[in-house]
Amino acid sequence: MHRIRILCFLALILSPVPGLIPAAPPEAVGANRPMDSLTLLTPSDRAILGETVELTVRLSRRTGKPSEVNALRLARNSLFFEVTIGEETHRITRIYGDLVRDSSDQWVVRDKSPPRANLKRGKPLEFRFPFHVIETGHLSVRALYRGFGAAGPMELASEPVTIEVTPPPGHRELTARFLTSEGALTLSLMPDRAFNTVFNFVTLVRDGRYDGLTFHRILRNFLVQGGDPKGNGLGGPGWTIPGEFDPELKHVKGTVSMARAAPPDSAGSQFFITLGTALSLDGKYAVFGRVVEGLPVLDRIAEVALKPTPDGRDSVPVEPPVIRKVSVGTR
Repeated sequence: MHRIRILCFLALILSPVPGLIPAAPPEAVGANRPMDSLTLLTPSDRAILGETVELTVRLSRRTGKPSEVNALRLARNSLFFEVTIGEETHRITRIYGDLVRDSSDQWVVRDKSPPRANLKRGKPLEFRFPFHVIETGHLSVRALYRGFGAAGPMELASEPVTIEVTPPPGHRELTARFLTSEGALTLSLMPDRAFNTVFNFVTLVRDGRYDGLTFHRILRNFLVQGGDPKGNGLGGPGWTIPGEFDPELKHVKGTVSMARAAPPDSAGSQFFITLGTALSLDGKYAVFGRVVEGLPVLDRIAEVALKPTPDGRDSVPVEPPVIRKVSVGTR
């Protein structure tokens, strides 16, 4: 199998906040921590597919002495979110960590210790989270927090907020449009199959993190790879995400997947698009979209002149095709 190489990923009593809809009083989960609470608020209970809604999370101390706790940030060992749509529950999270070998001598991504913050009674910690609306339906969203203070582990969950998401008239799918030096490509994204992966991708797009990057790796009749800020296969956004591998999703021409290193949880920003059927990749890489417009453009990207890598394989574009702009939309 061809190896894809990268290294590369609230206040004692909540006062009403104009424009925000709070959830019901929060509940504690895991360790019994009645002194602490987590509250989630949303500016609206309705949204349109493709919008971004700013959620607010507050971590509060009702009683007790101040203590240092895990700072609020989107990470497995701090703050993460659960989104329930119908019978499916998805988790939004990131991993800030290092590649290490575990007790079984397998490469894994181990979480780094998060930054610390001082939590005081009456002075909540607050986190504003850009929640990208990537799937239609009745969404139930709750925030969860894992931390550690002087009194021991903290595991808290907010009560959920609900958001009713409808598509724009005549539109049903979430898309990403790539304007490249070779032409335009449109991807249909798959949040129902890889929610966190699509959320991460949309986050990077909305932040402009792909604009100006290149397709830095091309393997004839196999794939084109891009999304690396370093342009050499070794870069990423500063975090990784858990792998979402669906064996039912096949790698055929135009399939878009996350590139990663050996550990399954090591994808960050790099992605690849397959140029043909590649069954050896099925179930091993996170498929999150397909090219629905612009396959001839994909072919042009794949046909640029190449030069060899140190191992003698032609895979480095002489003049790498440029990703000029990526935008999220619907169709």
